[in-house]
Amino acid sequence: MADEARRAAPDPEPTRLQRAKKAYGVVGDILTPGRIALLVAALVLLVTGLVGGWEAATATDDDTPVVTAGEPQDVTPFEITVQRLRHGDELPGVAPLSETHRYLFLVLDVTNTTDAPVDFTKLARAITIDTDGLLTTPDGIVHRPQVYRGNDGLLARTYPPGVVTPTVLVWSQDRDVPPPDEVGLTLNAFTWRYSAVEERESWFDEEPTATMTLEAKPMADA
Repeated sequence: MADEARRAAPDPEPTRLQRAKKAYGVVGDILTPGRIALLVAALVLLVTGLVGGWEAATATDDDTPVVTAGEPQDVTPFEITVQRLRHGDELPGVAPLSETHRYLFLVLDVTNTTDAPVDFTKLARAITIDTDGLLTTPDGIVHRPQVYRGNDGLLARTYPPGVVTPTVLVWSQDRDVPPPDEVGLTLNAFTWRYSAVEERESWFDEEPTATMTLEAKPMADA
Protein backbone atom coordinates (compact mmCIF):
# COMPACT_ATOMS: atom_id res chain seq x y z
CA MET A 1 0.00 0.00 0.00
CA ALA A 2 2.79 2.40 0.86
CA ASP A 3 4.40 1.78 -2.53
CA GLU A 4 1.10 2.46 -4.28
CA ALA A 5 0.62 5.70 -2.32
CA ARG A 6 4.06 6.90 -3.29
CA ARG A 7 3.38 6.11 -6.93
CA ALA A 8 0.07 7.99 -6.78
CA ALA A 9 1.57 11.15 -5.17
CA PRO A 10 2.27 14.01 -7.67
CA ASP A 11 5.83 15.00 -8.42
CA PRO A 12 7.05 17.99 -6.34
CA GLU A 13 6.82 21.44 -8.00
CA PRO A 14 10.26 22.39 -9.50
CA THR A 15 12.01 25.29 -7.85
CA ARG A 16 12.79 28.58 -9.65
CA LEU A 17 16.43 27.59 -9.90
CA GLN A 18 15.51 24.26 -11.50
CA ARG A 19 13.20 26.00 -13.98
CA ALA A 20 15.91 28.52 -14.86
CA LYS A 21 18.48 25.78 -15.43
CA LYS A 22 16.04 23.91 -17.65
CA ALA A 23 15.26 27.04 -19.68
CA TYR A 24 18.93 27.89 -20.14
CA GLY A 25 19.56 24.28 -21.16
CA VAL A 26 17.04 24.70 -23.97
CA VAL A 27 18.56 27.94 -25.30
CA GLY A 28 22.11 27.56 -24.04
CA ASP A 29 23.37 26.47 -27.44
CA ILE A 30 21.79 29.60 -28.93
CA LEU A 31 22.44 32.28 -26.29
CA THR A 32 26.13 31.75 -25.79
CA PRO A 33 28.01 34.39 -23.73
CA GLY A 34 29.34 35.93 -26.94
CA ARG A 35 25.89 36.20 -28.47
CA ILE A 36 24.51 37.65 -25.26
CA ALA A 37 27.17 40.39 -25.39
CA LEU A 38 26.22 41.18 -28.99
CA LEU A 39 22.55 41.33 -28.00
CA VAL A 40 23.29 43.78 -25.18
CA ALA A 41 25.33 45.96 -27.57
CA ALA A 42 22.45 45.96 -30.05
CA LEU A 43 20.03 47.03 -27.33
CA VAL A 44 22.33 49.89 -26.34
CA LEU A 45 22.45 51.12 -29.93
CA LEU A 46 18.66 50.82 -30.21
CA VAL A 47 18.05 52.83 -27.04
CA THR A 48 20.61 55.45 -28.11
CA GLY A 49 18.83 55.84 -31.42
CA LEU A 50 15.47 56.26 -29.72
CA VAL A 51 16.74 59.11 -27.53
CA GLY A 52 18.40 60.98 -30.36
CA GLY A 53 21.68 59.19 -31.04
CA TRP A 54 25.16 59.71 -29.65
CA GLU A 55 24.93 63.44 -30.31
CA ALA A 56 22.07 63.68 -27.82
CA ALA A 57 23.85 61.42 -25.36
CA THR A 58 26.82 63.80 -25.28
CA ALA A 59 24.77 67.00 -25.43
CA THR A 60 26.05 68.06 -22.02
CA ASP A 61 29.35 68.88 -23.74
CA ASP A 62 27.53 71.80 -25.39
CA ASP A 63 25.93 73.04 -22.18
CA THR A 64 28.91 75.15 -21.07
CA PRO A 65 27.66 78.68 -20.27
CA VAL A 66 28.39 81.43 -22.80
CA VAL A 67 29.72 84.56 -21.09
CA THR A 68 30.78 88.06 -22.08
CA ALA A 69 34.14 89.82 -22.00
CA GLY A 70 34.56 92.39 -19.24
CA GLU A 71 32.67 90.34 -16.64
CA PRO A 72 34.52 88.51 -13.82
CA GLN A 73 34.29 84.74 -14.16
CA ASP A 74 34.88 82.10 -11.49
CA VAL A 75 37.52 79.84 -13.02
CA THR A 76 38.81 77.96 -9.97
CA PRO A 77 41.40 78.67 -8.62
CA PHE A 78 41.16 82.08 -10.33
CA GLU A 79 38.72 84.86 -10.97
CA ILE A 80 39.35 85.94 -14.55
CA THR A 81 38.09 89.02 -16.35
CA VAL A 82 38.81 88.87 -20.08
CA GLN A 83 39.33 92.37 -21.44
CA ARG A 84 40.28 92.23 -25.13
CA LEU A 85 42.23 90.37 -27.82
CA ARG A 86 44.63 91.92 -30.31
CA HIS A 87 46.81 90.54 -33.09
CA GLY A 88 50.13 91.97 -34.27
CA ASP A 89 53.56 91.25 -35.70
CA GLU A 90 55.53 92.09 -32.57
CA LEU A 91 55.48 93.53 -29.07
CA PRO A 92 58.85 94.92 -27.88
CA GLY A 93 60.24 92.98 -24.96
CA VAL A 94 57.60 90.28 -25.27
CA ALA A 95 57.11 89.06 -28.85
CA PRO A 96 59.92 89.62 -31.36
CA LEU A 97 59.29 90.19 -35.07
CA SER A 98 59.17 86.88 -36.97
CA GLU A 99 59.08 85.97 -40.66
CA THR A 100 56.93 82.91 -40.01
CA HIS A 101 54.27 83.97 -37.53
CA ARG A 102 52.31 86.77 -35.95
CA TYR A 103 50.98 86.93 -32.38
CA LEU A 104 47.64 86.91 -30.63
CA PHE A 105 47.58 88.92 -27.38
CA LEU A 106 44.84 88.22 -24.85
CA VAL A 107 44.58 90.87 -22.12
CA LEU A 108 42.90 89.92 -18.86
CA ASP A 109 42.82 90.55 -15.12
CA VAL A 110 43.56 87.55 -12.93
CA THR A 111 42.94 87.10 -9.19
CA ASN A 112 44.02 84.03 -7.24
CA THR A 113 40.97 83.28 -5.09
CA THR A 114 42.69 80.71 -2.84
CA ASP A 115 44.85 81.25 0.25
CA ALA A 116 48.09 79.98 -1.35
CA PRO A 117 50.15 80.98 -4.42
CA VAL A 118 49.18 79.34 -7.72
CA ASP A 119 51.74 78.62 -10.44
CA PHE A 120 51.42 80.46 -13.75
CA THR A 121 51.25 77.16 -15.65
CA LYS A 122 47.71 76.67 -14.34
CA LEU A 123 46.63 79.93 -15.92
CA ALA A 124 48.22 78.88 -19.21
CA ARG A 125 45.95 75.82 -19.12
CA ALA A 126 42.91 77.70 -17.84
CA ILE A 127 42.31 79.44 -21.18
CA THR A 128 42.23 77.88 -24.63
CA ILE A 129 41.48 79.62 -27.91
CA ASP A 130 39.95 78.33 -31.12
CA THR A 131 41.20 79.80 -34.38
CA ASP A 132 43.10 78.61 -37.44
CA GLY A 133 46.86 78.53 -37.82
CA LEU A 134 47.98 78.31 -34.19
CA LEU A 135 51.46 76.86 -33.90
CA THR A 136 51.50 73.27 -32.70
CA THR A 137 53.89 70.61 -31.49
CA PRO A 138 54.98 67.83 -33.87
CA ASP A 139 52.08 65.81 -32.42
CA GLY A 140 49.59 68.48 -33.48
CA ILE A 141 48.95 69.87 -29.99
CA VAL A 142 48.53 73.67 -29.80
CA HIS A 143 51.34 75.31 -27.85
CA ARG A 144 50.37 76.72 -24.47
CA PRO A 145 50.50 80.53 -24.40
CA GLN A 146 53.35 82.49 -22.89
CA VAL A 147 52.17 84.27 -19.73
CA TYR A 148 53.34 87.84 -19.03
CA ARG A 149 52.51 90.34 -16.33
CA GLY A 150 50.74 93.27 -17.89
CA ASN A 151 52.23 95.94 -15.60
CA ASP A 152 55.92 95.32 -16.43
CA GLY A 153 56.01 92.84 -19.34
CA LEU A 154 57.93 90.22 -17.34
CA LEU A 155 57.15 86.54 -17.47
CA ALA A 156 54.63 85.59 -14.81
CA ARG A 157 55.72 83.01 -12.22
CA THR A 158 53.12 82.71 -9.47
CA TYR A 159 49.86 84.42 -8.63
CA PRO A 160 49.68 85.50 -4.96
CA PRO A 161 46.36 85.19 -3.14
CA GLY A 162 43.87 88.03 -3.46
CA VAL A 163 45.93 90.27 -5.78
CA VAL A 164 44.46 91.48 -9.08
CA THR A 165 47.22 90.90 -11.65
CA PRO A 166 46.94 92.37 -15.17
CA THR A 167 48.10 89.57 -17.49
CA VAL A 168 48.80 89.05 -21.18
CA LEU A 169 48.65 85.61 -22.79
CA VAL A 170 50.52 85.30 -26.08
CA TRP A 171 49.93 82.68 -28.80
CA SER A 172 51.76 82.39 -32.13
CA GLN A 173 49.83 82.10 -35.40
CA ASP A 174 51.11 81.10 -38.83
CA ARG A 175 51.50 84.11 -41.14
CA ASP A 176 50.08 82.09 -44.05
CA VAL A 177 46.72 82.22 -42.27
CA PRO A 178 44.85 85.56 -42.31
CA PRO A 179 44.49 87.22 -38.90
CA PRO A 180 41.13 86.36 -37.32
CA ASP A 181 38.19 88.72 -37.00
CA GLU A 182 37.04 86.84 -33.89
CA VAL A 183 38.28 84.02 -31.70
CA GLY A 184 36.52 81.41 -29.59
CA LEU A 185 37.64 81.25 -25.97
CA THR A 186 37.16 78.51 -23.39
CA LEU A 187 37.74 79.02 -19.66
CA ASN A 188 38.78 75.87 -17.79
CA ALA A 189 38.41 75.41 -14.03
CA PHE A 190 40.49 72.99 -11.92
CA THR A 191 39.90 70.64 -8.98
CA TRP A 192 42.21 70.42 -5.96
CA ARG A 193 42.98 66.76 -5.26
CA TYR A 194 45.70 64.25 -4.50
CA SER A 195 47.40 62.53 -7.44
CA ALA A 196 48.70 59.02 -6.80
CA VAL A 197 50.75 59.30 -10.00
CA GLU A 198 52.53 62.49 -8.96
CA GLU A 199 52.26 61.68 -5.23
CA ARG A 200 51.15 65.19 -4.33
CA GLU A 201 48.14 67.46 -4.01
CA SER A 202 47.62 70.13 -6.65
CA TRP A 203 45.16 71.57 -9.16
CA PHE A 204 44.18 68.91 -11.68
CA ASP A 205 41.40 67.92 -14.08
CA GLU A 206 40.69 71.15 -15.90
CA GLU A 207 37.12 71.23 -17.19
CA PRO A 208 35.35 73.86 -19.32
CA THR A 209 33.40 76.26 -17.15
CA ALA A 210 32.52 78.99 -19.68
CA THR A 211 32.97 79.99 -23.31
CA MET A 212 32.92 83.27 -25.19
CA THR A 213 33.51 84.72 -28.62
CA LEU A 214 35.93 87.59 -28.63
CA GLU A 215 36.52 90.18 -31.36
CA ALA A 216 40.12 90.24 -32.57
CA LYS A 217 41.50 93.66 -33.57
CA PRO A 218 44.90 94.82 -34.83
CA MET A 219 47.40 96.14 -32.27
CA ALA A 220 46.91 99.60 -33.77
CA ASP A 221 43.42 99.60 -32.26
CA ALA A 222 44.70 98.86 -28.74
